[in-house]
Amino acid sequence: MEMQAEMLAYLKDISSSMHKERRTPFFDFDYIDNAELIKLLHISNATAKNWRNHGTLLYYKLGGKIYYRISDLERTLGRAINKRS
Repeated sequence: MEMQAEMLAYLKDISSSMHKERRTPFFDFDYIDNAELIKLLHISNATAKNWRNHGTLLYYKLGGKIYYRISDLERTLGRAINKRS
């Protein structure tokens, strides 16, 4: 549970720093790709795929690449932390 809380805080840091560094106002949301998610959460590709298939994580596919909205990840991790409390 402590690790999930740390990941949630880390995602919030990423989100705020990406917002500051965003170069174009065209995009309304900040995203990370599948490779970044796997590295960030220390999970396997199979786990990420399982979470996508079961609807645990919302994702977007563009040009054959999978992306996750950081705000969606924050919400999902926040719910997981609250359920375990």
